[in-house]
Amino acid sequence: MKFFFWVVTLIAAIVAAVVFSDLNPDPITLRFPAQSSTKVSPITLVLVCVTFGALAVTLLVWIREIRALILNWRSSRQRKREERVEAYYADGVLALGPRAEPHWCVDVLGKYLPEGETLQRGDQVASQGPPTG
Repeated sequence: MKFFFWVVTLIAAIVAAVVFSDLNPDPITLRFPAQSSTKVSPITLVLVCVTFGALAVTLLVWIREIRALILNWRSSRQRKREERVEAYYADGVLALGPRAEPHWCVDVLGKYLPEGETLQRGDQVASQGPPTG
């Protein structure tokens, strides 16, 4: 059905172009700023304008799609990074047994977390003390 629709649309466009060309046979003079001019048929001018308009719309759609793709990629990277940090933190906290030292947990977390975040989470764990149980 889609193919039939496109064939009918193409035939209608060709008929419209032929009718437009027959109704407007005189050429149009285009003047450019550099003291030059050229004569083109009206159908050629219309087809060129339609082509450039279609290319402009296509370019804008591609830019929007690429932007959405980049934003999705960034958010998924950030989400994966946060999940990985939480997993490392949970491993570090679970590694604190009743006999483990809090500074050892900070050292373990220091391998995976940025400096400021390691110190902050390590200080929290050290202030709470090792878990009992």
